[in-house]
Amino acid sequence: MTSEAILKRLQSYHSADLDSPDFPETDILFILGCIDVPDLEIRTMAMSLVADFSEPVIENVLTLFPSFKKSIQKQLIMHLMTSSLMLPYQFLFNYLMTLNDEHMVNFIITCLSQTQFELFPMILGRLDSDDMRYISRLKQLLRAIGFNRIELYLKIMPQIPFEQYFRDVFGGDKIDQLK
Repeated sequence: MTSEAILKRLQSYHSADLDSPDFPETDILFILGCIDVPDLEIRTMAMSLVADFSEPVIENVLTLFPSFKKSIQKQLIMHLMTSSLMLPYQFLFNYLMTLNDEHMVNFIITCLSQTQFELFPMILGRLDSDDMRYISRLKQLLRAIGFNRIELYLKIMPQIPFEQYFRDVFGGDKIDQLK
């Protein structure tokens, strides 16, 4: 199949209901097969469809994630940041816990900080980790998200859990003003 034919086929899926249980598995496999190809245009179009898939399909993509080259991983992360499902974000939080590549850590933190998905409850639930490297990464993410985006969450809490972490990130004065 030519690149033009592949692009045309991928384009035809943009109006399809990708998360429908009736969406043909052969089409899903075709789209997933286009994620790890050298042609940037094909890869980009395929990845733009992935965020609209159902949770089991996205889970399959995330299982394959470590096998992709770094450039493809980064491109996939950017597309997954548009997902309305919690799964890609949970995956990236778990990935941050074990990742040793600091450039990729910074890239993931930047992407997570820019998404419209409400991450604060997920961050809060992970601040009880004993892994100080992970806590440091979560604090870096909080800093990148910014005080303005999480201020309301902190205001409605009778007591701020892990308050010292928030003081470390945003300063004591900002946290004191919330009380």
